[in-house]
Amino acid sequence: MLKSLASQHLSDEYEVREIKRNNPRLKIVGISESMSLDELHSNLIAQNIVLKNSSECKVLKLWPTKKSPGVFQAIVDVDNTTYLKLLERGHVLVNFDSCKVYDADD
Repeated sequence: MLKSLASQHLSDEYEVREIKRNNPRLKIVGISESMSLDELHSNLIAQNIVLKNSSECKVLKLWPTKKSPGVFQAIVDVDNTTYLKLLERGHVLVNFDSCKVYDADD
């Protein structure tokens, strides 16, 4: 709607484009085993009702923590509603682990 209004009122000298908004990102810490990004995604969706109902969830990265190389952390891209629900909840389940959830921009 805003794009069409701007296009109507501006001359041809201007180009009106929509900017793709980035979804918020969460950091998940405390995963006890390494796995592929697809495996982690499947586990998150299967074990967390909030993510089952999410419109978007994408695992971007998984790597070991500095303090404990046998413990892993991940960055997950989610929609706004899921982001707020998971931050409020404070944890997600991954296999048998209850992993802490943080804002990834901290």
